[in-house]
Amino acid sequence: MRIIKIATELEAWELGAGTKTERDLLAAGKLRLLPDGTYLVFSRETDTQGQRARAGDYVKIDSAGFPYPNRREFFLTHHTPLGGCRYRQTAEPLDAWTADEPMPAQVRFLLDTGKLRIDEQDESHYFRALLWGAELFAARDAVVVLDRTTRNEAGEITAVKFHFIARQEFEITHRILE
Repeated sequence: MRIIKIATELEAWELGAGTKTERDLLAAGKLRLLPDGTYLVFSRETDTQGQRARAGDYVKIDSAGFPYPNRREFFLTHHTPLGGCRYRQTAEPLDAWTADEPMPAQVRFLLDTGKLRIDEQDESHYFRALLWGAELFAARDAVVVLDRTTRNEAGEITAVKFHFIARQEFEITHRILE
């Protein structure tokens, strides 16, 4: 299926800038600053590991109040400042997949290469993947967003960049195009 993000105005904060939001996330345990200056971001998709981020990366807050990281380069390329901590994200149609749909070649590649794992015994941790330096998980009803597929000259898939979106968050922030 093809999807597009509809909630394109958002708030985001640069890690390491010492903002009140960063201090609040640190105090709440949703963000942890490590001795080496990197951060652990405890998003909805992590258990106890946290996703690794660096000073200069950005964090956004999802509809349930969980932070999630964006690499600095990605954030600055795909977001326009509106003033203060407000930004507009450039929305681009993307491929996506849910467990109830026929499996596209990109997902088969991810499974075959071990980049994505499915645990049919655990509905709440059905999807698992090592992303952002942590094992992330998502429930069976989550959406697997296929951000970018790289192919060689023969048209064979060589890499797939992807992430998960919890179903509740997806319903608020995205729409299905086809």
